Amino acid sequence: MGGKFFPVLVTILLFAAAFADRASAAAITAGEIVVNEAVGTGTSRKAAEDDAKRSAIEQGIGAFIDGYTEMKDYQVVTDKVFSKAQGIIKKFEVLNERKDADGLITIEARAVVSAAALDGVLGPAAIDMLGNPRVLIIIDERVAEKQPFMYTSEGQVERVFQNSGLHIVDKAQSDVLSDVQLNEARKKQNDEELLRIARNFKADVLVSGKAYAGSFVSVKAGGHPVYSGRASVQLKAVLTNTAQQIAFNTSEADQKITRGTTEEDAAVKGFQICASQGAKKMVNSIAYSMFGSLGAPTYRIKIAGIPFDAVFELIESLETLDGVKSVYQRSYDNGTLELDVVSEMDANALARWLSKNGSSISRVSQQTIDAGWKE
Repeated sequence: MGGKFFPVLVTILLFAAAFADRASAAAITAGEIVVNEAVGTGTSRKAAEDDAKRSAIEQGIGAFIDGYTEMKDYQVVTDKVFSKAQGIIKKFEVLNERKDADGLITIEARAVVSAAALDGVLGPAAIDMLGNPRVLIIIDERVAEKQPFMYTSEGQVERVFQNSGLHIVDKAQSDVLSDVQLNEARKKQNDEELLRIARNFKADVLVSGKAYAGSFVSVKAGGHPVYSGRASVQLKAVLTNTAQQIAFNTSEADQKITRGTTEEDAAVKGFQICASQGAKKMVNSIAYSMFGSLGAPTYRIKIAGIPFDAVFELIESLETLDGVKSVYQRSYDNGTLELDVVSEMDANALARWLSKNGSSISRVSQQTIDAGWKE
């Protein structure tokens, strides 16, 4: 997830205040996160060092996700990253070591964390914690001002995102708009219209943008013409429930790379490069922005058979619960209500409340609750 996610962040502020229980400061330069105060305690020197390394990694994560330690389940993510910490900490220098009267050892250290290595582990962990959010991708593509028959950049971005663990909305299976309407939406790139479409698709994130290839030149090679040109892909990611922009990227490929037997062939090769580069730079950032913007887990609640008149009363009641941060109505279709509830309550606590307020619970998992209406 906007200005909170994605590989190697260019500028990160000092964030000592975010770690009240482990006062420290960290800064990132040239792909390295320097943690000046990593403090750890333990009953042995190794245990104290491991605790200090965990502190360094935790601070490194904070460089990617704003307000990280304020989240309810942040330690779960830290545990996942720490369990795969090989190569994340590049340097570890013990500055001070002391033992108290009870034999407890405290170590103060300076550490250097690899931003690239941390990003490679943290990104998938964040996506997994988010419950594999749904992404709709709509990109307008032009080759010398003409729309192509196939949309190379859109498909390339979808493949990169899907391989990362994000769920890609299948536009071909939709009954909410035709191919003609989809093409019109691509061409117009109207933010409001695209958001409406994304919400109809029940997408959590909308990725839209433009891909353009042009400035073609032709040279002879082996008696045959070879075309080359410039290509660029611009991508923007927006949270569909709030319309908040969470990521932006522009990637370009020059004439040395985009070569083909026709202008279209050269454009395809350029789009494949640009779209893949842009998507790879955005995918973790999207997860970080989403993760950071929530501050609490999101639960998907589905209630079948609920009368339309009861929907608003239920939502209003949910919004007044202690621990519930927000309630977003994803859809109401054929008597079935789908909600996204951001809450510090766990799934079982939410299910118990729903059971007492008109719902018959049929299934509860870590992130989802399925129920029927019994009133």
